[in-house]
Amino acid sequence: MKQANLFGVPFNLFVKRTRKVVEPIEQKFISKNIAVLTVNTFFIGDFDYKNINYKKYIDRFFKQVRKDKITKLIIDVRNNGGGSPEISNYLFSYLYNKPYYYYDYVGRKCKNTDELRRYCTTPTNFFNVDTSMTIFKENLYCDKKGLWWVETQKPKKKNYSGNLIVLLNGACASTTGNFLTLLREYNVGRLIGECSHSSYYSNDASLMFRLPYSGLLVRIPTGQFKMRTSHFTYDPKGICPDIEILKQKEDFESGYDRQFAEAINQLNGQK
Repeated sequence: MKQANLFGVPFNLFVKRTRKVVEPIEQKFISKNIAVLTVNTFFIGDFDYKNINYKKYIDRFFKQVRKDKITKLIIDVRNNGGGSPEISNYLFSYLYNKPYYYYDYVGRKCKNTDELRRYCTTPTNFFNVDTSMTIFKENLYCDKKGLWWVETQKPKKKNYSGNLIVLLNGACASTTGNFLTLLREYNVGRLIGECSHSSYYSNDASLMFRLPYSGLLVRIPTGQFKMRTSHFTYDPKGICPDIEILKQKEDFESGYDRQFAEAINQLNGQK
């Protein structure tokens, strides 16, 4: 029998050691007519950390696409674990040419949080529900006004109208699933890759709580976010691609990106 001593570390140090801050967004123009926009995260904290204004970055990218008259675009959201709906919505506003909807509701189960605030590590961010600002829907207290995401969304006047392929995989979660839901709901682009982790709803607004007996810190969602859809069909697998391309063992060894290669083939008219 082997024995090992395990030592705890402060949470901030744990995050620093285990969480890699990625380049939030990257662009590449690989030919005269094909552009690639890779969105590694929708987490606004990563954009702030890298001093990137997401609106200006996306604006400049599509301005360059228009200037170069590019009609073939790949948006890669593989391994994007989600983040801020503001960013995913802003990106989608460039991909659709009619008014659309984002969330149907954002709701919380618990009306009174006073008891839970005792265990919350950031109690000032955890408020009781204001019933004058909410409606009771789906057994949740849902915000009914004052939030942009329940209002009609307006597309950009100079939106992208060319061929679009979006790459996805099983690590697409939370807000990224919402972004993919918009694409599927409004029939925008073709999806290539693997089924996503999440789709038309997610549980988030997560806060950190310290368990009263063990002292362990746990992250618990305090809200539910559901997309407003009318044509969307739920699939327990997530958002599944139009063309499924699974990675093969040899791809991990060689570094070959089979899904990206298929996207290029599709844009070039190859089967």
